[in-house]
Amino acid sequence: MSTARGVGAEREAAPRAPAVPPLVLLALLAVSGALAIRWLTTSVTRAGFAEVDTRRSVVATHPQEGRIARWIDERWRTDLSRRLAELADVLVSDRHRIELLAAEVAAAPYVAEVGAVNVVWPDGLELDVRFRRPVACVLRNGTFWSVAEDGVLLPGGWSSPPEGEGGCYLPRVVESSRGADSLRPGERFADYAALDGLAAALSMERSLSEADRLFLGRISIDARRAREASVQIPGTVIDLEGRRRVFFGRSPAERAAGEVPTASKWRTLSRCLEEIRLGRDWSLLDLRWDRPTVWERAAARQSADGRASRAEGRAAEALR
Repeated sequence: MSTARGVGAEREAAPRAPAVPPLVLLALLAVSGALAIRWLTTSVTRAGFAEVDTRRSVVATHPQEGRIARWIDERWRTDLSRRLAELADVLVSDRHRIELLAAEVAAAPYVAEVGAVNVVWPDGLELDVRFRRPVACVLRNGTFWSVAEDGVLLPGGWSSPPEGEGGCYLPRVVESSRGADSLRPGERFADYAALDGLAAALSMERSLSEADRLFLGRISIDARRAREASVQIPGTVIDLEGRRRVFFGRSPAERAAGEVPTASKWRTLSRCLEEIRLGRDWSLLDLRWDRPTVWERAAARQSADGRASRAEGRAAEALR
């Protein structure tokens, strides 16, 4: 009994380990965490993962352009890749350098906007790029050049009118003799003839259905005298395939008193395109008046001696 009590007494008398205060534990965890992070950062940097290899950058199409936009010139993507590959690598943490890289991409003449720039692990960038959308083209020395909706001449020439939205051919805009060949890719048109023609092309795209624009095929818009439209001067002249011509009057960019509403002009043209589909062809359509006039294309009748007995181009009843 006494022995048991002595052992118990000794146990009771043994000193206890001092308790570690919570604050000390937190401090130790923080220090060890900082050391671990520092070690990880050092290891990642040594491995090369803290640097962005600009050659591995990815150009993502802007959401509003969809996954596949047929009008995006693949030469633009190739040029962007080349521009990025020529830039020096940047640190993932160097936001200023990454912003400068984005600014370099935005300076390309075919880029309208650069959105989010995200780091793609381990060592690349993803750039959200919105390309300038071509809506017309100009012809220079036998080569067609696209023009963006904001009036910027785009790089990359074509041997024939290029396709735009929906696979429709871009309408050719006739430049004035003053502005021809003076503009360089990336520069914006200031010539009234080109700007008025571009306004007509934009208005047509927004007003006519894709089916109508596909039916039109290759067309040209001559707005060099759009601001002089009168009874004698037809103003904007649109030449269609099949030797058809449209007198459009003033440019949609100019709000002239007494001018027929632009939307009404396009509705009339759409109805006249349907007439062609139904076999009732025409050669001239004058949209300048409240009651537009269409000249039907009359098939030349051959007399016995082979000469035409009837002239082409009979004026039809005014369209309502």
